Amino acid sequence: MQIDRCFLVQEHSHGMRHIAHSRVLKESPIRSELDVFDARRNVFDMVIELGFSREQGHYLVTVITELGHNIVFHADHGSVRVEQVYMLPANAESLHRPAMGIRVVAADKGPGIADVQLALQEGYSTRNSLGCGLSGVVRLMDELHIESDDCGTCVTAVLWYGG
Repeated sequence: MQIDRCFLVQEHSHGMRHIAHSRVLKESPIRSELDVFDARRNVFDMVIELGFSREQGHYLVTVITELGHNIVFHADHGSVRVEQVYMLPANAESLHRPAMGIRVVAADKGPGIADVQLALQEGYSTRNSLGCGLSGVVRLMDELHIESDDCGTCVTAVLWYGG
């Protein structure tokens, strides 16, 4: 299942930049924990081949796992898409070196996040867990954007090369 559009009621953005170009590396439908495993499979190797550090590779696998599990636990179904993205530099001197990153987009048709700001707080959980999921995504990624309403949630997170 592919979800291209997210409906906006509550929105949280942390430093989102304009993306000039993207290429889908992997898209995975999510209905079960096995789907989450499939979504993260091979991503580490893909990003290492693109030149990202091992640490960044682990960050991305962790983020895909967290966002995928959120779909399984809080929504009926959704998808996780991993993209290679490029952002053109702000100054003309660097136009030959666009910034490269990996964007993870997790979207679902679940009930939405009642309070996005609260959900981003360390220790907050609706499932009696440690509550370090979305707040962990904020810490691991360079950019985060969340759109959520009662028809679903779309989380977009970007990790820039060398970030």
